[in-house]
Amino acid sequence: MYYIESLKLFCCFLSYFAGYFILSDKRLQNHPGKLIALFCLCQGGYMQLQNMPVQMCQFEFYKMSRYTLWPVKPWLQATNTQLDYYSFAVMMVVNYFLFETFYLGYLLLCVCFSWDLYQTIKNPLYPSSKRMLWYILFTVASIVLFFWAENRLIEGSFLDTFDIDSSDTNLDDYMRSNQRKWKLILMPPFLLHVFVGIYSCVVAYKSLSEPGIGQAIRNKVIRRQIQFVLITFVCNFPCVLWEILEFWAYKYNKSSLNDFFDRHPDVDRYYLQPLQFLCGLLTFFHIMKDPFFYFLAKEKLKSMLQASKPRMRQRSNTFKERQHRLYEMRLHKAMRKAGNLTSYFQSSLSFEIIYTTLNGVVQQLENQEDSIPVNKKLSAASSPHTEHLRVEANEHKDHYLYKMDNQQIKNLDQ
Repeated sequence: MYYIESLKLFCCFLSYFAGYFILSDKRLQNHPGKLIALFCLCQGGYMQLQNMPVQMCQFEFYKMSRYTLWPVKPWLQATNTQLDYYSFAVMMVVNYFLFETFYLGYLLLCVCFSWDLYQTIKNPLYPSSKRMLWYILFTVASIVLFFWAENRLIEGSFLDTFDIDSSDTNLDDYMRSNQRKWKLILMPPFLLHVFVGIYSCVVAYKSLSEPGIGQAIRNKVIRRQIQFVLITFVCNFPCVLWEILEFWAYKYNKSSLNDFFDRHPDVDRYYLQPLQFLCGLLTFFHIMKDPFFYFLAKEKLKSMLQASKPRMRQRSNTFKERQHRLYEMRLHKAMRKAGNLTSYFQSSLSFEIIYTTLNGVVQQLENQEDSIPVNKKLSAASSPHTEHLRVEANEHKDHYLYKMDNQQIKNLDQ
């Protein structure tokens, strides 16, 4: 159990660090940087709240929060035991609400990232700001819809569980009777992530062989995005399968499967949850594969460690300016060596669109030569306007090839 908690805390720290670092540095917010940052924050949030009720019971957090109810104790007319029960029930509600929100947000952002891979292939020049707006609206609206559906599925009110004198219902019975219905709410985003992830990866894999002057850098970006989708897909698919089998056995009263689930109640906790925690670890290392992100993260940690030392805080302004100049030099060197992979990708798309458009105009002018009357016929291929377009197209291509030479593309693999 302790190794699971250690893995959870470590993965939470990495997810929070990646999300905070991307949102705090504008140089890393090129699309899909913000989407990855929100994904990491939701992932860290739900991992931190995983198994929190067990920890609340082990460390008796509800007794600590009992003292916050002392001002209203005369009004409640409750004993210490009843106050413990009230505080524990409130903590359970808050923990469940936050866990469900972060977990649904994590799954829905997985769906958005899978769909973004498809959009990158089919409509790459669609504005990233509009993409993010649609992704956020879709995530928030879906979470609200799922909570509404959950409220419709669950029988009884949670407030009834606060009545200790009632022998009909209590918190434990309420949680047990509605646990499978809560898991049913998680199945739609699970299945949507599976289907959209498979479809987007297939479409992206087929697009790797499409020609274009930016094919090398496009393939690099597409492969990395496919790897990101596959990491979330592989780590979430066993959980999807387990939830489907458990609900199917409960719905249709399959005695053999129900006996299996009763004999193995800790499979979810000791096998499936560590697999999801491992997803956070793999996601962080996948993000660190970007050389530019790795450089900025290393410099950020170095500056944080130096700022924590008393001597470094007392250094003169001249020393700080010198350190800043050295940082700018290292940053410029890192940009020349690798740069931001997403910026390269957008540059590749822009140059490819310009080159393709200008070549298309030249071809259209040359094809119009046959439709011109003989007495007014002028060779479109030799006209000054056509030659100017052809020269401009070649200049764009040469400039692009000079900017994106083979050495820079090779450095991205390092």
